[in-house]
Amino acid sequence: MVAAALFWLSWLLMPGVGITDAGRILDLVGQHSVRVRASVVAQLFSAACYAPALVGIVATRRLRRQRAIRTGAILLSIGAMGSAADAVFHLLAVEMVGAGIDRAAVLPVMARMQGAGLLYIAPMIAAFFVGSGVLALGFARAGVVPRANPFLLVLAAALAVIGGSLAAGNPATARAVGLAVLGLVSASQAWLGLGLWRRPSAGSGG
Repeated sequence: MVAAALFWLSWLLMPGVGITDAGRILDLVGQHSVRVRASVVAQLFSAACYAPALVGIVATRRLRRQRAIRTGAILLSIGAMGSAADAVFHLLAVEMVGAGIDRAAVLPVMARMQGAGLLYIAPMIAAFFVGSGVLALGFARAGVVPRANPFLLVLAAALAVIGGSLAAGNPATARAVGLAVLGLVSASQAWLGLGLWRRPSAGSGG
């Protein structure tokens, strides 16, 4: 629950969501560097919080019997590493707009980081969302959460596709859509934690 809440908070603090234009990113980070630094801390803390939660899930006898839960936990743990790497990208952007830094010199670097550089962590980021869905499905099958939980991820995917196309060219709308999508994913994850908390028998075992 804490990991999911911090993940969404980290993106709420970001001045832009889903922006890939290097110049625009540097402008926004320069105007909101304190917020971006706070976002980095929240995102790194979030990634760290996923680790004990997921280890605890797969260490639980009843839960690990579900293949979907085992698979989802593995994928989400990989995704948490991708989230941490993404936070370092954001920290790099903050350093690029620091005092005495030549913007013209770092702009090509930022452009590469938002292009080819993202390809290095893109599979890990994908694992974050796929793992969330698989884990939610496993929890629903195990009776820890209602079967409505995985549909939050379906709704998030639909909103990303439909809302993303409608928000094209409108940064404010795109940010709202992005936060809504991430909010649905985080809500699904937090619901899993709430389900475990309400059903301590699901968390017992060895």
